[in-house]
Amino acid sequence: MKKIYFIIKPLSPSKSKRLESLIKTTFKEEAVTLFLWKSLYKGHAIELSKKAVDEKADVIVACGGDGTINEVGQAMVHRAIPLGIIPLGSGNGLARHLKISLNNAKAVQNILIRKTVPFDVGSVNDNYFFCNMGIGFEARFIQQYGKNKSHGLWAYFIAFINALSVFKRPEIQVEYEGLNKKMKPFIFMLSNTNQQGYNFSITKDAKSDDGKLKMVWMEKPSWLTLVQFASQVLFYEKIRLKKFNSISVKELRVTPNNTKKILIQIDGEHLPLKDDFLKIITLKHALEVIVPV
Repeated sequence: MKKIYFIIKPLSPSKSKRLESLIKTTFKEEAVTLFLWKSLYKGHAIELSKKAVDEKADVIVACGGDGTINEVGQAMVHRAIPLGIIPLGSGNGLARHLKISLNNAKAVQNILIRKTVPFDVGSVNDNYFFCNMGIGFEARFIQQYGKNKSHGLWAYFIAFINALSVFKRPEIQVEYEGLNKKMKPFIFMLSNTNQQGYNFSITKDAKSDDGKLKMVWMEKPSWLTLVQFASQVLFYEKIRLKKFNSISVKELRVTPNNTKKILIQIDGEHLPLKDDFLKIITLKHALEVIVPV
């Protein structure tokens, strides 16, 4: 009998009850054993996922946003266990990239059918990421957004304005494919997906199964360029600016000029920099993910 583990982000009692009822109803005719575990604090989903792996789970399902998926996925890299996703976050960038419905009933139905595709995983100093990582303005934006007590598009806008007022461009050295560049970027992101949440994207042509990460950066933008950039993002257009660079890379090394001042985000969470450099690589097809039929 197959064992399916659902690891669920903190929810209100009413939402939790509805989700659990939906899962049990969907699988009532199936010869499976269901485990519905609640993540109670930051990092708890990592512990629960490791326990599910140890108990020889057949499927592990992350019920939450990109942060929850990141935690659940940490124990599943290079394991022959499919990762399912029920998107319960705000932006749901990874779910949107994989075209997983934001409707809970449809998302649970995906788990029942269990169609899977290979999925690449990014690694920065042995920390896995599934969506993106950044050290430019996007990292400061994530920090400001995390300080908000509210979530949603309005909170995104407030965080954007606050981040603009305090952001200072990091000084970095970037080595990739035999090249060595000094940069002081406004934006510097590596993305495995074509979504950053809410259908917003600055990496529309990123693929999660080609063994590469999409690296984008922009240096010294004028205020006019920033307005054009914000407009193209807000209206879901492909970024077309002379200062905006985009290439695909398998691996790279980033050395900050001052490690104490650099800010790093992976999948919407901050990563403390313990080393003097960042080694970023792509792990091709390191995960199997359940997607819609």
